[in-house]
Amino acid sequence: MYLTKSDIIALRQHAISAASEAGKVLRSYSLENLTINKKEQASSLAGAVVTEADLKSQEIISEALFPTCEKYDLAFLGEEKPDDKQRFTKDYFWCVDPLDGTLPFTEGKEGYAVSIALVSREGESVLGVAHNPPTNRTWVADHHAGAFLNGSPLALAHDPSTLEALFFVDRSFLSDPRFETTKNILQEISANAGFDKISIQYFGGAVMQALSVLEAPRACYFKLSRAGNTGGSLWDYAATNCIFNAAGAYVSDIFGNPMDLNRKESTFM
Repeated sequence: MYLTKSDIIALRQHAISAASEAGKVLRSYSLENLTINKKEQASSLAGAVVTEADLKSQEIISEALFPTCEKYDLAFLGEEKPDDKQRFTKDYFWCVDPLDGTLPFTEGKEGYAVSIALVSREGESVLGVAHNPPTNRTWVADHHAGAFLNGSPLALAHDPSTLEALFFVDRSFLSDPRFETTKNILQEISANAGFDKISIQYFGGAVMQALSVLEAPRACYFKLSRAGNTGGSLWDYAATNCIFNAAGAYVSDIFGNPMDLNRKESTFM
């Protein structure tokens, strides 16, 4: 089904509302009333942790977006449900991470978010919403209107005098056997680009890591690929991919190509 500009506007509002309602539920949890479980065959601690909050958040989002699936003939892909493969037969699908950054969430830290994107069958995100419940900030973008933060046009951080290159990485990468080698390469690249030094930081899950880049003058968030179908998933990057593109920031896969957000081989990138 072809989606018009007015369709995208209507779907954008549904996604904003769904993310906001899920955020309210996530804020209602405390470390004292949270049940934490573990996923089998996860490739990292962050990927292994799942809570009742993840499941409740996806339930709320699913219920909020289900009417749009019927009206606009959309598929639905969410982290906490099996992939039913309808994303290959529909023209568009919702790509949802109900709680990105579950590990910081269970630690009482701010680095988690709700992520909702609308992705075309060709693997392009045409609408993205990311909501950070602790700060009540919401990033919204679509390929018609541009990118916004809490309703105001999103302006990229810019400071040409900055002499430090800032790299955001996942926490698990700090113990990756490739870390030291990669750090040396980043230092060399940064020196060749005219930077005096580099700083490596981690802040929450993939969504908040990416959004932190937009608020830093000279920054990059990257994640190295892993052997096999492990690591980051479609729903980790679908919304921020749209936000970056709409804001005029650079985003690609590890090889410099546009992200394929509807991979046939796997839901992993």
